[in-house]
Amino acid sequence: IFFFIFYNPVFQAIRDLAKSNVLKIVVDFQLEYFNTSSARCIFLMLKELKDLAVSGKNVNINWHYEEADEDMLETGEDFEELIEMTFNYIPEN
Repeated sequence: IFFFIFYNPVFQAIRDLAKSNVLKIVVDFQLEYFNTSSARCIFLMLKELKDLAVSGKNVNINWHYEEADEDMLETGEDFEELIEMTFNYIPEN
């Protein structure tokens, strides 16, 4: 339950964007590590962002990862496939 409290401000910001007249939204994910509880929250965030895109907003998702971290790249690809939305992959040195 703590992790939902932790992520609540992000979910609220997404809901606020849904009510706003902002048309372009850019979201950057730059993660070194996350646990399964956070993975669940990230997935739920991505689903809400997908809903914004379906509603007509231009949503761009940038997935940053360390060049050598194939696991983080694959995780982004897994999320991309699950929510059926194209991500931009940005390797970092």
